[in-house]
Amino acid sequence: APSTDTAVGAPVPACTYDECAAPGACPEPQRCTDPHVESPGNWECACPLSPGVRGVGEAAACPVDECADAGNARVCQAAGQLCVDDGRADGLGNWECHCGPLADGAPGVTRAAACSTRGECGDDAHAAVCAGAGQACFDPDVAAEGDWVCVCVGSVGEPAVGKPATCGIDECVANGRVCAAADQECRDADTSPLSAGDWACHCVAPQTGTHAVAGPAACAEVTPVPAAGTQAPGARVDECGANGLTCTQAEQQCVDPDFGVAGDWQCRCWRDASKASVRAPVPGCADPTPAPAGTTLAPGATLAPGATAVPGTMAPGTTMAPGATLA
Repeated sequence: APSTDTAVGAPVPACTYDECAAPGACPEPQRCTDPHVESPGNWECACPLSPGVRGVGEAAACPVDECADAGNARVCQAAGQLCVDDGRADGLGNWECHCGPLADGAPGVTRAAACSTRGECGDDAHAAVCAGAGQACFDPDVAAEGDWVCVCVGSVGEPAVGKPATCGIDECVANGRVCAAADQECRDADTSPLSAGDWACHCVAPQTGTHAVAGPAACAEVTPVPAAGTQAPGARVDECGANGLTCTQAEQQCVDPDFGVAGDWQCRCWRDASKASVRAPVPGCADPTPAPAGTTLAPGATLAPGATAVPGTMAPGTTMAPGATLA
C-alpha cells in the first residue's frame, strides 16, 4: 500500500509501507503481517492452524488434511483402517488407508488397503463386526477358537473379545500436526468418547509458555538464568528457560512466579496447579483415574491410592487403600 507519511517543507526521512493494508494482501483466513514497513515486498501470510507455515510476498501454502473430509475418512473406517494424509497443500488426492494394528499390508491410496488376515479374522462375519465399528479384527492364537478380538484404530482402548472394543478418541491423531507445525507437542487430556475439543499444544523445551487448547500455544525461548547469586540487580529472567525440561520430563509444567527473583521456579501439576514443588518435580502428581459410572467393586477388590469410583457401590468384602475415595 502507498505510504501516507508526510513531511512539511522537506522530503519524508523514511517512508513506511504497511502492505497488509492493501485489500487481498493475504487470502482469507490467512493472517497478514508486515515485519519491515520501511521496505516493500516483504509482507507475510501465515496459515491459521499452522502459523509456522508462511509465504513472503504471497499466500502461504497451508497444509490440507484430506482425512478431515468425512467421506475420505469413512472409506478407511469402514474397513477398520486408519486414514493418513501428509497434509501438503500441493499433494491433493494422495490420502491413504493404513492397516490397523497387528495387521500387515501396503497402504491403499484413496481406497482401503489390502490387509493381511489370520485365523478367525479370515471369516468375513467376524471381520465385519469390527469393521462396522471402525476397528480391526485380530486373532491372537490361530490354534484357539473364539479368541478373536476387535482392536481400536487411531484411538485408545483395550481389545474386546468377539465384539467391538470401547475405544477412546485421541484427538491428537487428527490434530497433532497443528502443534507439530509450531514445534510443539500435542496432548489429549481426556480420550473418553464423551470428551471432545480438549486437546492442547504444549511448549517444548527450551521454549516455555502456557499450553493452549485446540491451537498453538504462545511459546517463547527465554534467556537462561545466570548461576545462583549472579543475576544482575533489577534483571527479569524467566528461569523456566533453563530449567523447564526438569518439569516437562515429569509431564508437569514449569512456572516462574517472579522473573525478578532467582531460584523460585516451580514444577506444577497440570490438572491441579495447587500442587507445586520448588526447583523439582512434584511427587505423586498423577491425576485420579475415575471408574465408569455405576461401577461395582467385586468382593476382595482393592481401590488403589488416589483412584475414584464415580459413582459406584462397594460389594461386601471390598477394601480401599489409603487415599482412595468412593464418590
